Amino acid sequence: MNTTTFTSLEYGGMIELLSRYAQTPMGKSRFENLAPLTNRLKLEKELRAISETIQLNEEKQVSWSFSGLENPSEVLAILRIKNAALEPTLILEITRVCNQALFARSAISPEKEFAPTLWEIVETLPPTLFAAIDKINKKLLPSGEIDDSASPELARLRREINQQRGRLQKSLESTMRNAGDAIQDAIVTQRNERYVIPVKADFRGKVGGVAHGFSSSGATVFIEPLEAIEANNELQNLKGKEEREVARILFYLTEDLREQLPAIEAAVSAVTELDFIKAKVEFARNFKAIVPKVSEDDTLDLVDARHPLLEENLRQQ
Repeated sequence: MNTTTFTSLEYGGMIELLSRYAQTPMGKSRFENLAPLTNRLKLEKELRAISETIQLNEEKQVSWSFSGLENPSEVLAILRIKNAALEPTLILEITRVCNQALFARSAISPEKEFAPTLWEIVETLPPTLFAAIDKINKKLLPSGEIDDSASPELARLRREINQQRGRLQKSLESTMRNAGDAIQDAIVTQRNERYVIPVKADFRGKVGGVAHGFSSSGATVFIEPLEAIEANNELQNLKGKEEREVARILFYLTEDLREQLPAIEAAVSAVTELDFIKAKVEFARNFKAIVPKVSEDDTLDLVDARHPLLEENLRQQ
């Protein structure tokens, strides 16, 4: 098919319309540079995948969908680099891809004899992937924060941080009560990651300590009292240990994923292909299209054919 024919048929517009039905960035990317197939066997296989999906939906009430997925290319690139660790958000992104790929596999598995083409797409996902992802889900909260139970050391450090913070706040509250009229608002606050108290600028000399700046109006100076410096230092020390423990946990979670890299790549591939197929199925359903039969000769028989772009434009009028 030459360029003139592509232009006449508005092929680019057709591909763009089809890609709207994809639910993932990976599925959408499958439509980029998509060209008509010239290999009959490959064409028939892709048509079978569409037919099997339609039949699973309509006759077996079996379906799958994808949501909240990002392009995992950055995650895969990092996993291919030895000793490189993933940020929590990236770990969450790849676990979502794997979870949804495994869900699709579990949906298709009971019908694998009925849908062998679809089963071939998800068949290579190993059961070990679920165990690895489940382990990560137990240590990483949906917010991206490492759960306290991720390690005994992390649980201990966070317990100590909370205790130290409580002692420090009580100490500063006592200082504010003793300072009387020198305090602007009886609220412990933070400046430069240090707990401080708000002192009226005119009373700056009444509260000894380190100044951490003024309010926007200049009426308040934020003071770290001398008696709070050591407690603040200890709190920062504990936070530093917590950060190092979190980094250690993230490294080992990444290593767990790195060991599953072939399985993760298979999961990404499966989601991409199933989304690509499902997009075509949803397009067909929306436009009341059918799966074509491939003729043995070179004939082309179009019965009640409509151009989807024309029909789409008519719908919008």
